[in-house]
Amino acid sequence: MIRHYLTLEHLAHALHRRLAGAQLLEAFSQEKHVLTLCFLKDGAEIVITVSVDPTYGTILERTNIRRARSNTLDRFDMLCGMQCAHVTKHADDRIVSFWFDTFVMHALFFGSGHGNIVVTRDGIIVDALTNAKQLIGTTFAVAAAGTPPLGNLYEAERDHVSDVEAACRESTTYYVLRRGDDVVFSLLPLHGWDVLEQYDDINAALRRTVGIRRTTARLKSMRTQLLTELRRRIARTERSLRGMQSDVANVDRTSMYRHYGNLLMAQGTDVHIKGDRITVQDVDGSMVTISIDPTRSLIENATSYYAKAKQSVQAAAERHRRIPVFEQRLSELRTDLATAEQTADEQILQRLNERYMHDRAQDDGTTVYRTFVLNDTYTLYVGRNAANNDELTMRFAKQNDWWLHARGVSGSHALLRGGGNERPPKDVLERAAAIAAYYSQARNASYTPVIYTQRKYVRKPKGANVGAVVVEREQVIMVKPYLPDAP
Repeated sequence: MIRHYLTLEHLAHALHRRLAGAQLLEAFSQEKHVLTLCFLKDGAEIVITVSVDPTYGTILERTNIRRARSNTLDRFDMLCGMQCAHVTKHADDRIVSFWFDTFVMHALFFGSGHGNIVVTRDGIIVDALTNAKQLIGTTFAVAAAGTPPLGNLYEAERDHVSDVEAACRESTTYYVLRRGDDVVFSLLPLHGWDVLEQYDDINAALRRTVGIRRTTARLKSMRTQLLTELRRRIARTERSLRGMQSDVANVDRTSMYRHYGNLLMAQGTDVHIKGDRITVQDVDGSMVTISIDPTRSLIENATSYYAKAKQSVQAAAERHRRIPVFEQRLSELRTDLATAEQTADEQILQRLNERYMHDRAQDDGTTVYRTFVLNDTYTLYVGRNAANNDELTMRFAKQNDWWLHARGVSGSHALLRGGGNERPPKDVLERAAAIAAYYSQARNASYTPVIYTQRKYVRKPKGANVGAVVVEREQVIMVKPYLPDAP
């Protein structure tokens, strides 16, 4: 209740005692809705901030305000050098007025973001903190609204205090109260609220209330962002673990690839290939249909299946190696999530926030792009959309990275990093190409051509559309679109 009309009455009385006879040296604004006034009285400087912010608006005496060297605007020059005669609270509204020689500065503590500070002369507005062009030259008038309502908090005290309004006006103690996450300034102790602190100086009580409320709001926002990020990371890690833990499926796939290779090798070399599938007799007499690359011989297709079986075994071994790492990471994330949900310690929240939100902002590719760790040496980064493709290729990529893209169709840019300037091993290149094909319009094709070259041979013509590039020295690899553990 920092802008309650009874609070403003106490505040105006305190300001009058402090500022009557003080000379205004300067007035400036360095943040929206806030005016800083520097007075001189009895050889001492008095700094007052008048804030008409819709959430934290009030008037406070400050001791640690320094004028910034930039982004500061001088305001209300006509008042500088004048003495403040008195400070009053308007009888019919939430307005605190500073009376100078021929001018009056009114701080309007209106709700819904309509607060303002205006300077008048003979009842005509001559300047304003906001909307000055629209207000200058207009008449400053306040409609008589009668006695304003006490509000719910003070109304609830009528069962305990015979005349709440009189008790508020007569109070010489000022309270900072808390109930749950809510913190309020009050002229009385309120039933159902805990007294955090109490003061005999209204300025100190208001400053403390605003400080706690700002800190609470900041922590709430920080906590909300942190919880969202932690839950996102937990979900992603759980998905990766589920994929890596599917060992039975991986073994079955390995056996299937090896079996297909054996069946194709048993067909001989005189079989005529038509289309991208072949039906052969299995050892038990049943018929099996196998997908093949029609541009290759049966022996070459069999060799490809043997390679896939080997890759599947290697992938399973890689998964077994990575599973403990991901389980440990998941445990740490869940522990930090519980801490973030429960702690009231600002420093702990700040440390967690810096760890996770700072990491997310880093342009290391691990969160900005889809990321696939192919082995201990090579990592594949895949763009998420056209703009992200541009970022990946034109900013994140290094000249010796290997760039991949499904040929002849729209799709994500993919970037293979690791191994320096050396050409990646065939199995790594095929896995990277399969992922690039998966994130293209050819995802459902049996086999897809994927082009690859080093990043230094990829350029973006001037005026080209977002995500469009020109590729030189490209090579082509045929792969089946395939996605390992999705990030």
